[in-house]
Amino acid sequence: MAESPQINDYPSSSDSFQEQIPQQPLFTNSKAGILLQNALEAMNSFGEEAEDHFQETLKELKEIPEEVILELAQAFDDKCQPNAYPTKWGLVYLATVLEHKAAYPFLKRLIFTPIPEERSHLPHSFSTVGEETILRTTAVEGVSYFIRDQKDAQDLLVECTSLPSISIARAAIQTLQKADVLDGKLREKIEASLPRELHYLMKIKPMNVEDVEQIKDPKSHLKPLPKGIKRKNKPRAPRFDSDNRKNNNN
Repeated sequence: MAESPQINDYPSSSDSFQEQIPQQPLFTNSKAGILLQNALEAMNSFGEEAEDHFQETLKELKEIPEEVILELAQAFDDKCQPNAYPTKWGLVYLATVLEHKAAYPFLKRLIFTPIPEERSHLPHSFSTVGEETILRTTAVEGVSYFIRDQKDAQDLLVECTSLPSISIARAAIQTLQKADVLDGKLREKIEASLPRELHYLMKIKPMNVEDVEQIKDPKSHLKPLPKGIKRKNKPRAPRFDSDNRKNNNN
């Protein structure tokens, strides 16, 4: 039995980019609108009962999935302020954990909507392109629910690798890997779609945090060593510079 989805942290945001646009209610007073408002509030709540509260609201959303998606899509497209990225991400996340076929067209449309040009004046501290990319990679990961039941879901993920975003391509490949469907035929399709210099993405394996090598004593390389004692080599993180890509392609 699949584990219930958990509350995810919102992507970080900043007040460096501001647009003064009149506020309007995000949802209607329909049942779906009220439930979506409750779900967003639950995602922002804290405390020991926060997760249980979120799961309760999610269960209610799943009782009327079609109405929820219509309300959600309207809020995302027409009512969210351009820089309201935490709210936008919350809506996309809710669409993914709804795990219903009604969400599939919404996620697909978002993934293939071109990312707007950078609108931030200080992209090094807050990037609208970065935030838009997060929305789309979240949608890509949400397609995992449809991989086995939706006929074109696998082909959709392969098509993602041709988009001009390394992050979206990486998310698509790792979603296929996690679903254990990345066979030889799909690999050939990805190789034909993905630029050759990015083929190394297929060699990156998704890992749990627990499986990553941990440094037992982070300060060990800062301490002076006794005379005659040689310092142990530091763990090396994988690199994907041009030389490494060249070697991977050989």
